[in-house]
Amino acid sequence: MSTASTTSQATDALVERFQLKALVESCLVVEEGIAGTKDVDVGLMAGASIVPGPFARADERGLDDLLEALERAAAEWGEGFEPPLLLRRLVNQGRLGKKTGQGFFPYPQPDDGQSRETIALETRGDVAIVWLNRPPANPLSPQVIRELAELWKELDGNARAVIIASSNVFTFSAGADIKEFTKMDPSREGEELITAGHGLMTDMEKSSTVTIAAVNSLAFGGGCELSMACDFRIAAE
Repeated sequence: MSTASTTSQATDALVERFQLKALVESCLVVEEGIAGTKDVDVGLMAGASIVPGPFARADERGLDDLLEALERAAAEWGEGFEPPLLLRRLVNQGRLGKKTGQGFFPYPQPDDGQSRETIALETRGDVAIVWLNRPPANPLSPQVIRELAELWKELDGNARAVIIASSNVFTFSAGADIKEFTKMDPSREGEELITAGHGLMTDMEKSSTVTIAAVNSLAFGGGCELSMACDFRIAAE
C-alpha cells in the first residue's frame, strides 16, 4: 500500500472520529439544557468554522447511519462514543434526517410536481405546508410574491389550514429582496408588486382557511409582515 493511500485513510479515520465525537458532545449539550440544536450549530459554525454544524451534517448523512457508526465507534474506541439518548430517540421515532423530512431540524418533502423555484408545497392530509425555499435568506422577491399569490388561490378554501415555514434552519425570511427591487420601475412594477403583496396578505387575513406562520428564526421586514398576516404565529426562542 502506498504512503499516499495510507495517509488518506488515516485522515479519513481522523475526520470521522472528530465528527462523531462532535455530534456526541453537541447532543449532550442539548440534553443538559445548555443550548438548543440551532444555537449549537450556529455557535460552532461562527466560532469554530465547522460548516455545516454537527446537527445539520448529521441530518444530511442520515441519523440511522450515524447511530450505527457510533455503536461501532463505542465498541472500538470506548464509552466516550456511546450514542446519546437524543440520537437514539430520534431514530426510534423515524426522524432520520433530510431523507424523512425531520431529524434534528425539519426539511421539506414536497408533493410531486409542487416544487416551484422559490417555494414548495407539502400536504399532510388537509393541512398544507408552504415552504419558503430560496436560500440562504428567503428574501421576498417579486417572484416569491407571485408564486405565493398563485399558490394561495389554489389553497384558499380547499385546505383546512396552511402553514408557512422556512426550509432554512437559520432564517424565516430576511424581508424584501432589495437587489431585485433596484431593477424595477417604481411607478409601474413597484406599485404592482406592493399591490400584489398587500392583496395576498389581506386575502389571508380575511380567509376562513386557518393560517399559521412557523417562525423558526429571523423574520425581517416583509417576512415579519407575512407572519403577521397569519392567524397564528409559532416562534422559536
